[in-house]
Amino acid sequence: MKIPLPVSLAALVLCFGLAAAAPEALPLPSPHQRTGDVESLVRDLGNESFRIREKATREIWELGEAALPTLKDVVGSGTPEQAHRARDLLRKIQLHITPDTDPSITALVERYLKASPSEKTSLFGKLKDKRAWCQMLKLYASETHEELREKLAGPMTGIAVKAARERLLRGDAEAAREFLEMAPANVGGLLALAEFHRSHGSLEAELERAKELQGRKGAAWRLALERASGNLQAARDAAAAAGQPRTAAAMAALSGDPLPWLLEPMGGADENDDPVSVTYARLAAKRWTGKKIRAVDLEPLIRALSARSARRSGAAMNALFLLGEVNPAESAFVKSEPLAAFQHFESLERIPDAFKALGLNPDQPDYQPWIGKRLSSLGDDEIEDQNEVSAAGEELVALANFLERRGLHQESFDAFAGPLAALEEKDPHLFVDFLEMLAGNSQSQNGAPMLAKRIGIIWAGGDERRWDDLVSAAFGDQELSSTWWDWLQDLEPTASREERFEGMLALYGISTDPSNLRQRWLDRAWKAVDEAPAETRSVLAGRISGLVDQTGDVANSFRAWQQLPEETQQATFWGQRVIHLSVLERWDEAAAVILQQIETFTEAKQEPGAELYAYAAAALRRAGHEDEAIIHDGWADKLFLGSPSLAMRIGNGYAYGSDYQRAGDWWARAAREADPDSNEFTVAVKLHADELIQQGRWKEAAATSEMLARIYATSDFRWTNPLPFMRQRLQADAARALSSLETHRAESIALLEQCHRLFATDGSLADYFFPALRKVGLVKEHDRWFNETWNLMEKVIQKYPNSDNTRNTAAWFASRAQLKLDTAEKYLAAALAANPNQSAYLDTMAEIQFAKGNRDKAVEWSKQAINFAPDDLQFPQLRRQQERFRSAPLPEH
Repeated sequence: MKIPLPVSLAALVLCFGLAAAAPEALPLPSPHQRTGDVESLVRDLGNESFRIREKATREIWELGEAALPTLKDVVGSGTPEQAHRARDLLRKIQLHITPDTDPSITALVERYLKASPSEKTSLFGKLKDKRAWCQMLKLYASETHEELREKLAGPMTGIAVKAARERLLRGDAEAAREFLEMAPANVGGLLALAEFHRSHGSLEAELERAKELQGRKGAAWRLALERASGNLQAARDAAAAAGQPRTAAAMAALSGDPLPWLLEPMGGADENDDPVSVTYARLAAKRWTGKKIRAVDLEPLIRALSARSARRSGAAMNALFLLGEVNPAESAFVKSEPLAAFQHFESLERIPDAFKALGLNPDQPDYQPWIGKRLSSLGDDEIEDQNEVSAAGEELVALANFLERRGLHQESFDAFAGPLAALEEKDPHLFVDFLEMLAGNSQSQNGAPMLAKRIGIIWAGGDERRWDDLVSAAFGDQELSSTWWDWLQDLEPTASREERFEGMLALYGISTDPSNLRQRWLDRAWKAVDEAPAETRSVLAGRISGLVDQTGDVANSFRAWQQLPEETQQATFWGQRVIHLSVLERWDEAAAVILQQIETFTEAKQEPGAELYAYAAAALRRAGHEDEAIIHDGWADKLFLGSPSLAMRIGNGYAYGSDYQRAGDWWARAAREADPDSNEFTVAVKLHADELIQQGRWKEAAATSEMLARIYATSDFRWTNPLPFMRQRLQADAARALSSLETHRAESIALLEQCHRLFATDGSLADYFFPALRKVGLVKEHDRWFNETWNLMEKVIQKYPNSDNTRNTAAWFASRAQLKLDTAEKYLAAALAANPNQSAYLDTMAEIQFAKGNRDKAVEWSKQAINFAPDDLQFPQLRRQQERFRSAPLPEH
């Protein structure tokens, strides 16, 4: 029977577990619904005939919960035989033990009822293995041992949600609700139940009923309901009433006020005694309220930079970067981590500072003695493990990488050739190991492959064994690389080893490719596939597939996949197929793959993840099947049940189909429902904050970014480069300035100018800074700040005219500012001529074309960018870009 939720003790018991819940108050539908005279059957429990008593017992048992009221009556008023049988039936029915229940489950339940608390924990594990969700929840609901209930609360919440999802998939929403009502009344359990009510349209009614509930437990239920509804202010009030100040502070920040979060203790060990944490929070709050930070305010952090504890000094450095106090932080950074400081300054185009960090003369760097000194200090044990290479080895590769990316190829060779020849003579094995480091790879792009190629070719000469060592060093000691090395000789018998090696570098995407060698060798490979006998064609296609899957190239990957045997095709990870099909815009096929995966889970009697339905909905919607998409939207919504990690994955599913409105809604839900002390919360808030920036919701974006900054400042978050911390400050300050422009115009413009000054040559500034300035009408400031940036970039390009990445950064600034577009296009054309498959450069060219009003060209360039970065971390951003190029209004000039 279904019991409504009046404002009563029964309601509190049901929602919050104030006492052991009576199992009979939470019935589950019986699979054996039968009609009959229950009263007469109950009377037959005391019949003189054993056969009639047994028959009545069996039929009542099959009736299940429909017989519960009559059985309860007879327990206290019937004959001893009736009462005995009625009690046994009550227990079985209440525990959802039916005539069809697995006897092993029945036996475990019987053991549980007689077991000690320590034995019960083990028995719960065995019941879980049997997937006896209902019995576990019933037993937990009736458990009176408080310590055991506390111990099992977390796992039982997960069990209740899992059981509810299974019932939802069967179409039994009532049973799902009742499972959730049996869950522990902890945060996760209440959120799951609240989300059930939201997705089933009963949230408003529950909110009305919850208004009458008193005390912290009543407030906890209101908090769950308000978080599910998205009412942040009401959730903040309920969290405070429920004694959850951290959640209240999080709700305040998400709604645009980070001060409670900045002033609320983070809860870490000894945080109140940690001057770094306390000082950061105080100063961040001071900044937020518009007060100026004085030198004396920074003294605790400055002193902590010299602390003996690396953790304390590192935390102080992070705090300074996160406060925007860059000068003292950078000074300490150079002293503690000179190599990382070099990379930091170089990424900001501050080349003189970068040279100083490594001990080089910024005006006339004398490379050769610097290189010789470090090469001579290398030892066998310092370079064998590339996860723990010496500082000297890392510095050498970093400098070589710098010279190569700046286009100083001859300078690099002149500086390294002599010292490396000396190293080879001294220790050939160490020389080869260093050559491997120097070659780098296409993923990290932190080596100097052109230098490695030139040095390696000279070293290998006509020695076949050395060539094998060189190939292994550059491409890894793998069957795929050795197979391709040999295959290139078959594809072009007249090619020299040097030409084959250059071809391999291009095919693996390790070096620049101004002659488009990659495409020329792929054309030869495809010709060989087309001309091969049918029985070997798939083997050759498999070689191409292995290479392009590793290096990124959806068009060639899909072409190769189509020529593989059917069993190999089916063995390909379905997720990769879905991503590739979406890149190729074959949305019907992508939807079919996802739907097949859902069916596979269902047939195996496993639960399809809610995110699968989001991916399906996104693909179906892109394929034009709106009605079907809506059905899958509903499944994702119903199966979610309050899991923040699942909400993020559902959001990712919609982002996969460029449905950023729905994706943003789910990321926002994840942020407001995650535990503020969890890693999930940090990830969810980051996703949400970035989406708020995209939407131009500056007040909330500023507050959530400020909240993230404090999380980073009071945690052990560390990057080898502090730019992520600095960019977090940029995001928080720029958003705050834009949000307060109407009320505090002068202060806001000053803060925006400070943002520009710190990031004048960092491409991340252009992501949203210049478009936002135009939108709020700061056209004069927009043009002035862009020109300052452009002049700085031009100076760097004049000094390093072949620095492709610098030209790309300058072009990115221009494209986002919609100025200097013709020059920017020339810069990008030169960069792409040397790097035709670089996705970041292709995306910048797409942005330039869009800024110039060429929508079709923008989309075409964007397609190429995504083709070569299907699994890259930039991929979601590249996909968002393409959607904007398709549908956003063209700029007005």
